[in-house]
Amino acid sequence: MTNIVRILFVPVCGTQLAVGQTATQAKSTDYAGLGARVVQKLAAGEFSAVTANFDAQMAKDLPQAKLSALWKELLAQAGPFPAIVLVPGSPLEDEN
Repeated sequence: MTNIVRILFVPVCGTQLAVGQTATQAKSTDYAGLGARVVQKLAAGEFSAVTANFDAQMAKDLPQAKLSALWKELLAQAGPFPAIVLVPGSPLEDEN
C-alpha cells in the first residue's frame, strides 16, 4: 500500500496585501496552487527555490538548511512523498 501524506500548506510569504491591491484581488489568490507548487519544489529537493520567496523574517526563522532538514525528517517518518492528491474542482486539477 502506498503511503499518502496529506500536507496542508498555507504559504506564509505573500499573504499580505500589496500596495494598491484590493481585498477582491487578494481573495482571488490561489493559495492551494501556491502551496502545491511549494510542496512540489520540496519533493524535488529545490529548497533554494522555496526559500528564495521568503521575506526577511521567514528566512530568519526557517533558513534553507533547516527547511531541508525538516523535509527530510518528515520523509523519514512518513515515507517517500508519492504525489499531491488534488481535490476535484480545485484550480490545479486542470494543470495535471
